[in-house]
Amino acid sequence: MAGGKKTIQLESKFGDIGWYPMLAATTLYRGQKVAVNTGGLAIGAAHNATIIRAFVGIAMETVVNSGGDADKAVKVWRRGEFAMKISGAAQTSVGLVAYCAVGQTDAVDETIATSTGGLTATVGCGLVVRYESASKVWVDITSATVLSGTDLTSHLGDSADAHDASAISVLDSGTFTAATEVEAALAELYQNAITIQGFIPVPLTTLMESDATNVVDYLGKATTPILDMTTGDTDSGLTLEWALSENDAVIFQTPLPPNLLDTADLILHVRAYMGGTSDTPVIDIDTYFNEGDTKVSDATAAITGVTPAEYIATIGNADVPTGAQTITIELTPAAHTTDSLFVSAIWLEYKTKLNAS
Repeated sequence: MAGGKKTIQLESKFGDIGWYPMLAATTLYRGQKVAVNTGGLAIGAAHNATIIRAFVGIAMETVVNSGGDADKAVKVWRRGEFAMKISGAAQTSVGLVAYCAVGQTDAVDETIATSTGGLTATVGCGLVVRYESASKVWVDITSATVLSGTDLTSHLGDSADAHDASAISVLDSGTFTAATEVEAALAELYQNAITIQGFIPVPLTTLMESDATNVVDYLGKATTPILDMTTGDTDSGLTLEWALSENDAVIFQTPLPPNLLDTADLILHVRAYMGGTSDTPVIDIDTYFNEGDTKVSDATAAITGVTPAEYIATIGNADVPTGAQTITIELTPAAHTTDSLFVSAIWLEYKTKLNAS
């Protein structure tokens, strides 16, 4: 250690040349395109494309491995420009991906292609950087960091042959999704973004009694309907009660959120129950948007039984004005001459729109 600073021992190798152990009973020739298979052993890049993991370079020498796996190794050029045989090349071939034509058994005959069409499989080995003739181009193998044609093209930025997102796996260390590949994860995110549910609470304390032409007053235990604790100190939860034969309207108004999708239905939810089993009234709802709007009439399903349950009324998307900012809703129960009608919660649910800049 000198001058109070530590010296870090750095291990490194120049990247132009590499050594790769060979597959058993394999011969690789000088100038042949070399790849490694799924076992990490060197093979000819044009021979067995379906088991190739990565293109690694051009053989610097001829090596005959007549023994077992990794008994011999081949030395390859990993970078540089190399002349390669091709059929039907032109100046416009420059900049295209070079693919090894598969199925060849003699390294002397190995050619490349600049299109995947008609080939049973493709192995990318670089970019065409110079045109010399219809049968000869120069390829920069430095660009060949991956093997399959679509993988290589994607890395090189050729949008015409982009990598399929369904072939890219997801590493989800936080276990936030059940998706195992990018396409499914993107679909999950997108569907969540466009179908997420918005919620607008309507506290019972904001309800006012209406006489069809005017607002009368906020509700309380002396109004009709009654707003009071459910059963006094035993159950202090607030409940709205229309006594038998009462059908006075109640009304509320609330602003609408800016992320409301006005081309989707708006749903009014009511948690309600009856005091007995004789009457099954609906709750009619009259809806007004903004100011001076035409009334829209809908209704919940019939309220049945003495057990609290959730009932809805759908305000159709055709009735929701573009850019609506406020909503006023009037609720009126249908006839119930034997049993009281109770409501313990009211809220609106809506579909959110995608965020925009």
